[in-house]
Amino acid sequence: MQQLILIQHPEAQHHLNGMVGSWTDWPLTAAGEATATQIGKKLAPILAAHDFESYCSDLTRTSQTIAALPVTDVHFSAQLREQNLGVAVGQTRQWEFEHAQEVHDKSERRFEGAESELEFEQRVQQFYEQTLCDNPHDLLVVSHGGWLRKLMPLLMGQPAVNVWGAPGGVSWFERNVGETNWYIKRINDLSLQV
Repeated sequence: MQQLILIQHPEAQHHLNGMVGSWTDWPLTAAGEATATQIGKKLAPILAAHDFESYCSDLTRTSQTIAALPVTDVHFSAQLREQNLGVAVGQTRQWEFEHAQEVHDKSERRFEGAESELEFEQRVQQFYEQTLCDNPHDLLVVSHGGWLRKLMPLLMGQPAVNVWGAPGGVSWFERNVGETNWYIKRINDLSLQV
């Protein structure tokens, strides 16, 4: 069986300081680093038993997460970043809520310079189609909560499924080599943190 492991980066500074995450390059907190280390220890046997092809967002919090895992030859990509919130990047969450534009469909942007929901979904779908669909390797992806929320429906073949995970959550899928459908083993498993 082909394996696909998805990891949402653990607790980062923006989870605690009231700031927007998005493309702001926040590092993990000390607790987040400890969580990443625990996840790495728990996943070490499976990662050692398979030859995983690894992909990671190029932001610091995800890079720190994958650095705690026993993997090499990681493909870092801006394509795996969280949704770009344009002028809200670097602002407080309060500023984000006060200045967000009302949107009526997925093609509209909430902020100047931001990605629309549709553009964000298309970016995730492009990665899915180009990297995950026909790839015969075992795969490891480290990314962000919003990005993984957009990937889950594609894996499950379900439109508009809204699956939010917790920081440090690990989701695990598998499929028979040559098949297109992924089967769920775990969704947002937090037991690997302890």
